[in-house]
Amino acid sequence: MTEGEKVLQPEKRSSSPLMFYRRGEVQYHPLGVIGAIQPWNYPFHNFMNTVISGIFAGSAVVVKASEYTGWSSMYFCHVIQEILRHCGHPMELVEIITGDEEAGEGLVESNIDKLFFTGSTRIGKKVAERAAKYLLPVELELGGKDPLVICDECDISTAIHMAMRGVFQNSGQNCLGIERIFVQEENYDYVVSELKEQISQLRVGDYRNLVGIVDMGGVTMGQSALFKIQELVNDAVQKGADLVVGGSQLKFTPNGFFYKPTLLTNITPDMRIAQEEVFGPVACLYKFSNDDECLRMINDCKLGLGATVFVNDRQRAKKYVDGIQAGVISINEFGTHYMNQALPFGGTKDSGYGRFGGVEGLRACCLMKTVTVDKNRILKPSLPRHVVYPILENSKSYVKELLYLVYARTFFLKWEALRNIMIMHVYQAFEPTPRAIDKYLVECLEHEAVLADAERDDAVSQT
Repeated sequence: MTEGEKVLQPEKRSSSPLMFYRRGEVQYHPLGVIGAIQPWNYPFHNFMNTVISGIFAGSAVVVKASEYTGWSSMYFCHVIQEILRHCGHPMELVEIITGDEEAGEGLVESNIDKLFFTGSTRIGKKVAERAAKYLLPVELELGGKDPLVICDECDISTAIHMAMRGVFQNSGQNCLGIERIFVQEENYDYVVSELKEQISQLRVGDYRNLVGIVDMGGVTMGQSALFKIQELVNDAVQKGADLVVGGSQLKFTPNGFFYKPTLLTNITPDMRIAQEEVFGPVACLYKFSNDDECLRMINDCKLGLGATVFVNDRQRAKKYVDGIQAGVISINEFGTHYMNQALPFGGTKDSGYGRFGGVEGLRACCLMKTVTVDKNRILKPSLPRHVVYPILENSKSYVKELLYLVYARTFFLKWEALRNIMIMHVYQAFEPTPRAIDKYLVECLEHEAVLADAERDDAVSQT
């Protein structure tokens, strides 16, 4: 709360030498009505993200929930509305609409002031295209294909545990989920062996129908999502990838859609799975020999949301942070940046643009205004006669002397300019004596003009 109030206060900015008598600041005002189109995964978190920031910034928020999470999203909305009522604010500051694609289109076209969209890259492009018709500003948090890098000198055991969590948490249905694991060649065979063993031990299914613990549940979007995952896995295997474990649907229960935890190796750039977001429990392993090669492979992808790097050497860590084309990067731990709400979140390339969270996300919910005011009551703005329309014959000279006064590097030139300006205020027709450098600049400009005329004449004669 304290940090949020602080960052929304007017922010003073420095002034140029010519504007010494003015104070400049940036102010953050409520936008009006903010729209949000949210996905089905993590419905509570994604719902609250925009609602809290929007209300805090002074705007109303309308959320278009996923058609798959209508009941829970309406429940969350009612909770927020009751809190608003209890605090003495209008309950209508937060509203929810449900429905499919048509509901989202209606929100875009409903004269809102800004839109936040979280979802796939394919749908995000459609939203941006429709919003462009209305010049509606949009923040896009789209798909990811995040890499996890395991360097030779890092804690291999910790890196493997983090990779397992990054790939299979929520059955891989995370925008920040790990989909590509890059292992330096010295440890590649060991990592493959360990991952194979640990993945084979994962317990998959509906916890309501199984005795004991379940590590991984179902694929939420059902048969269509299973088909997409299987299609990507089959394409990879047909093009030469090695299927180490998994690679097919589990069919032991009629009450859900489950996919076996899968490990693929020998992935090549021509495979669809190297470029497209899987959004499922599939780990793809890559081998690299040096950091430059690893960075090339990581960035050879249209998506750039997040990345995780396990490395002990700080210089190597800096090289990866500088070189990876992604919006959020974590060193030696997975996903911790998402837990720090003081940090902005968002990606680059086909993973979208804009940020939520942190100072940047809160200010993204505001109308930013640039304001200049008088520093005091003594120094009032008044235009010198030489820059008042209609201008004088020596107005050009007056402006030139101003530039010398502000930007000249020597005291003598500044003093000479100040003297000339003071004389011109008393004697408006005064014309300062041209300096040697002035004559040189005029000669250069005249020479450039002659050359331009000659080139134009040559072009005309050739045509």
